[in-house]
Amino acid sequence: MYGDDGVDVMETKFLDKFKFLERNYASMSHRAQKLVQTGAVEIEPIKKEHKQVLKKAKMLMQEDSSLTATEAKQRVSEPSISKFNPLRHFGAISEKMGENMRTFLKKDSLQKKLENEGAKAPAYKFPLISEEDFKQMYYMKYIKSVVNPGENVGTIAAQSIGEPSTQMTLNTFHLAGHGGANMTLGIPRLKEILMTTPTNIKTPFMTVYFKKDKTYTKDQMQKIAKHFEKIKFTEVVKDMNLS
Repeated sequence: MYGDDGVDVMETKFLDKFKFLERNYASMSHRAQKLVQTGAVEIEPIKKEHKQVLKKAKMLMQEDSSLTATEAKQRVSEPSISKFNPLRHFGAISEKMGENMRTFLKKDSLQKKLENEGAKAPAYKFPLISEEDFKQMYYMKYIKSVVNPGENVGTIAAQSIGEPSTQMTLNTFHLAGHGGANMTLGIPRLKEILMTTPTNIKTPFMTVYFKKDKTYTKDQMQKIAKHFEKIKFTEVVKDMNLS
């Protein structure tokens, strides 16, 4: 599936802007119920799949009490977009978008804020949207954001690589005579990453992440990172004589 989630890159701008979508609910296109009623999209297969996942997750949590509900669901289920076509099944969205949407509805929606603040809640000029209505609106927005069949995704991917590579080449010219690190830049760097095998990279680079529950000083982190460096024998020997 294009981009793993089937969404057109030009249509992703507001998919994760849940507050914006909630406040502009009235101006959004609400054809969800009509699409389901006319049979243009299906919703029952998704509901049936979710019920089965919940049942299996509960059984797994009973067997292993250390698992959270989210972890149990991830173990017993597959991404909905890997089993259902997003254009044909209402509610088939990516795991990341689905999790972000549920988190927003539980913590940051206007409805939830009013429930938490009670009488102290300020007056909002935006209408309150129920959780179910927001989900239907979001599913509709996701369907409209899915890439159209027959889209030239290969050409778009090539342009996505070509445009920044041109800028990288222009930036490389400004580094002529620069006394900094000798990094491979521009087109040669792209060739190393995308086109050639990583067995002979001229300027290898690695990012090391440390666990959040561990506290290290900068010197300690640098010492650990140096264990990953490749040091040749000739780099540490100044002179060598054979007798």
